[in-house]
Amino acid sequence: MAAFGAIQELIWTKGVMDELGFEVVGPMILHMDSKSAMALAKNPTHHKRSKHIDIKYHWLREHTYENGTVDLEHCATGDMVADVMTKALDGPLHEKHAVNATGFGNA
Repeated sequence: MAAFGAIQELIWTKGVMDELGFEVVGPMILHMDSKSAMALAKNPTHHKRSKHIDIKYHWLREHTYENGTVDLEHCATGDMVADVMTKALDGPLHEKHAVNATGFGNA
């Protein structure tokens, strides 16, 4: 469901960039740490475990794997820099992400 919202924002941002005269070439990239969500977006068949997902969320398949507007790429949980803003992390992982997010620090 988070991917659906993120793809909506990417498509909106692309529209704004087009209106400003900046051409976005190629697919926009969305980094995800959920391989199961990526597999669900890729596989067009419905399963018993995915029937609870609202139809509007299957819309993201159209923009990812069918027309190539957005490309989903896996990013390991340990490499998600945004986690420093959204989760309580242990010391070393917090330090790693804080340094990567700001460019400052000892790492």
